[in-house]
This record gives sequence, structure tokens and C-alpha cells, in this order.
Amino acid sequence: MAEKWRLFAELDAPAAACEPCACGPSTGACKALPEKFEIRAGACGESGAASLPFDAPAGWDGSCTSDNALPAGAQCGGEPCAQSVWVSPLPGPTNEEGCSPKSETPAFTKTREWKLAGLACMNNTDDDACAPNDAGTRYCVSDPGPGFLQCVVREGTDAPCPDNYNWARYEMYPEDAVIDERACEECECGPPEGSACTASVHLYEGPVCSSQSEQFGMVSPHDQCQNIGPPGHALAGKAITDLDYVPGTCAATGGAPKGEAKKDTTRAVTFCCLYPFYLIN
Repeated sequence: MAEKWRLFAELDAPAAACEPCACGPSTGACKALPEKFEIRAGACGESGAASLPFDAPAGWDGSCTSDNALPAGAQCGGEPCAQSVWVSPLPGPTNEEGCSPKSETPAFTKTREWKLAGLACMNNTDDDACAPNDAGTRYCVSDPGPGFLQCVVREGTDAPCPDNYNWARYEMYPEDAVIDERACEECECGPPEGSACTASVHLYEGPVCSSQSEQFGMVSPHDQCQNIGPPGHALAGKAITDLDYVPGTCAATGGAPKGEAKKDTTRAVTFCCLYPFYLIN
């Protein structure tokens, strides 16, 4: 006998193992500034305090301005006007474009194996050893020995077995006869959460924005109040700097396994086998 095939059956190919999807930070810009400033004759949180406008000029770009300046010692109802400064909410981001997946398709691994392997050998016929019968010439082969079955071969999976070769039927495949379409769904990102604008507000008691007296930060979309110390000093100017965009985060979706690996039936080899000559316990 001579080896003819090494073939396989019972394909085991689980779904692809996909790495989790991940999203990069959101992108956007911060351009708008607070619309209103007020000087208040009371501490932050005090209700009913008198107020004076401290607004910036129309179209303000945040650079130093002395509009609505208040001199030192100004009185409001017998007490210093300059006790706190309130600033209306800092507007949120504009032109926000959300997040992009760090990878459109997540990395993945996949495995496959055949659970059953078979070795097929070809034996030469020995026609002279068989006496003819009424049906014609008989074809004889040598006894394959223990552990082997005597079979005939058919290509494909649909060919019927001969009547006398119906004891066992095996559909076997070359090792690479696999159509593998396993992969992962594309990653997507939800809307951004937690993005914001930040800025720094500067108050000055000297002319031309000299002698900074207070500095405080703002985060959109919140307003802000800053107490003045000592109360009653001049509020000669103001400026806003460091207007920045703080990226948000986005929830990642997608990345689920898809597709399957299946046997390529166009390359199947079917074995139709006789009852074994030996029974192996």
C-alpha cells in the first residue's frame, strides 16, 4: 500500500476573539466669551446686593479693556460697591466633531482545528487472484490489516455509495479546505461627554490692565463669582486669557464577532467503506 491522502473532518472554528473597541478624544473649539460682568456691593452668595454693569465692549476678544471701570472707594448705599464680581456663564464648545475610533476594525485572533484526521492508502488490485463470475471480472485487493477499512472514493459530498460499501461513510477534507469569513464588526463612537471650555479671568486695579488684583478660572457652562479683597479697591480693567477646549470621552460600540469558518465542500472527498475485516476492541 502507498499513502494517497491525509484528510480531515469535524472542523472546530470558534468565532473570532475581538479586542475591545476604543475611541480617541473628541475634537472641538472654544471661541465665545461670557456676555455679562457685574460689580456687586456684596459678597458672593449674598442676595439682594446692589450691582453695577462691568460689561466688555461688543465683539470683545478677551484682551484688556477698561470699559465700565470703577474707581477705588466707590460707594453703593453707604458701602463699597466693589465687593465681588459676577461673570455670566462661559459658553460651551463650538464645531465639536465627536470622537473617532482608534481603529476602525479591532484587532482579533482566530483559531481552527480538525478534530478527526484520517490516513488513506491506495492498494493495487490483484485481478488474477479472483475467479470470474457471471457478472464479469472481480476486482480484488489485499487485506488492509487491523485499523484500516477498505473503501472506495467519491469526489464531493452528494455522490451515493455503492450498495456493498455502505457500512461507513466519511466526508473528509484537505487541511486547508476552509472558507474562513470570521472577523469583527467595525467600531463606532457615541456622542462626546464631559467636553468643556475653560478660561482664566483677570481683574486689574491699575490703568491699562496693570496691577492685577484677582485671577480666577471658569468652566463652561457655569457662571462664576469672585470676592474682591480688600473690598472697595479699583476695578480698572479686565481680560480673559487661556480660552481652551477640554476634550470629552465617547463610549465605544461595535467590535462584535461576525462571520464563520466552514468547510469548502467543493473539495470534499467521500469514503464509502466495507464492514471491517477486524473488530478492534
